Amino acid sequence: MEELLEDNIIYAEIRASLSPLYGDNNATYTPLQVVEELEELIKTFKKSNPEFIGMKVIYSRRNKASNAEMAKRINQFKDLHTAKPNLVIGFDLHGQEDLGHPLHKYSNELFELPNTANFFFHAGETKWQGKTDWNMMDAILLNTKRIGHGYALFKHPHLWQTVKKRDIAIEVSPISNQVLGLIWDLRNHPAAFFMSEDLPVVITADDPGAWNAKGLSYDFYYAFMAFAPIDADLRILKQLALNSIKHSVLTSEERRRINHVFKRRWDIFIENVIHYKF
Repeated sequence: MEELLEDNIIYAEIRASLSPLYGDNNATYTPLQVVEELEELIKTFKKSNPEFIGMKVIYSRRNKASNAEMAKRINQFKDLHTAKPNLVIGFDLHGQEDLGHPLHKYSNELFELPNTANFFFHAGETKWQGKTDWNMMDAILLNTKRIGHGYALFKHPHLWQTVKKRDIAIEVSPISNQVLGLIWDLRNHPAAFFMSEDLPVVITADDPGAWNAKGLSYDFYYAFMAFAPIDADLRILKQLALNSIKHSVLTSEERRRINHVFKRRWDIFIENVIHYKF
């Protein structure tokens, strides 16, 4: 959280498995105790950093498991979400899609989740065409709130038009896509097309610790330099930031506060740009 705030990120939704942890007293912390511990850490940090709106968790597990095992994971998420609905806000399956199981394999189990649970499915994180493309369709049919990566979405006009119509945000991770070999020249990234078609794009970091990145500045820099048109200006950066706020899972009070803090910080940023105070 300190690292995020240093990068001017005032709110975050992170994916985590919430697996049991071991304490220095040789005790094992259950997933619910892990969530409660995290909740206390967030509260403590917010007290000393009042402009930090908070952090929430998307329960995310590997996309390869038997139906029985997946049912156990989904039930665990259901219990955590029921206990802490404003902290454990949603569900996702992660992992290399070409090697994992498709979303429709677990459709019966996923339909058991309550309406208050949000989906944030990884889908279309591939440069190939084939079975993994169905994940994007299934994610849409399951009413996902955002699509993680969606790299292959531009190949399917009916799908991206539906994404635009339903205002489903696409989480774009420029550096991750390049490091993992989906694309070498980011100027050819599908996100440039998404932005030109006014699809709701949000910039995210994907395992930034693997390449020693901090916060989102690195990904925002590459997005601005590679995806935006040559005559783009600060309005692009502001809109990307506003997209992140719009497509976050926030209470009405949290949304009011984050808009207030963002406006104040943006005004300060513009003043610094005008007067070259960096």
